Amino acid sequence: MQVRHWDALSNLAQNKLQTGLDMLPTSDELPDITRRYWLNIGWTHMECALVNKAIAAQEKALQYARSISSVIAEGEALANLAWGETWTDPDAAKTHAKEAIRLSHKTGNLIDEQRGYLALAIASAGTAPDEEFYTALQKAQDLAYRTGNRRSTLYMHFARAWHAAIQNDDQTLNRSIAEIDSISTLAKCRQNWADIARAWLSGQTREHAELAARWEWLDGFDETMCRRRELLDNCKGLAA
Repeated sequence: MQVRHWDALSNLAQNKLQTGLDMLPTSDELPDITRRYWLNIGWTHMECALVNKAIAAQEKALQYARSISSVIAEGEALANLAWGETWTDPDAAKTHAKEAIRLSHKTGNLIDEQRGYLALAIASAGTAPDEEFYTALQKAQDLAYRTGNRRSTLYMHFARAWHAAIQNDDQTLNRSIAEIDSISTLAKCRQNWADIARAWLSGQTREHAELAARWEWLDGFDETMCRRRELLDNCKGLAA
């Protein structure tokens, strides 16, 4: 599984990350990068759909950002927290996404402002009128063009894939998967996202399983994809 690495992350952390999160150093071992430590822990758990653990880690990142009185860090932590909450707690996600947008706009942080809008869009999918989803997504798209960042565009297609899955629209979902596959290959990041999105298709195939098995998941691709599918089923239940 691809994990977002930061320049400040020590070799110790990187080596332990390869052998599982239980082997990671504690934040006390890495006092100078505590916030990045929790952001990375949160992202790793989120990639594997361990949502509760992801949210807990991002909450620690937020607490630390507030303890050092950094508005930029707080906006980033809120955007990450909202991203984790979108899948299970849309109301909390919307609240934190809006605050992330406000703070990131204030500091000129376009990347986390865009991620706030993306979290807002995903949280709206199936839980609010479609207009709210498309409005938030359009704002995210405008920011993606301004940054010229391929990762920002990749996030947009991931949000579209989720929305299509909520709508039981496999045709649109397949188009989004193709875009995710193409952009992630070019950007050399999040290449596992196409396989995550395939877990939301109405029919699973052996080919899908083989593709997902390419990556290193914390407890196996079968378990991870089952959790991703369960997140979708739960959201559809809320929509109903």
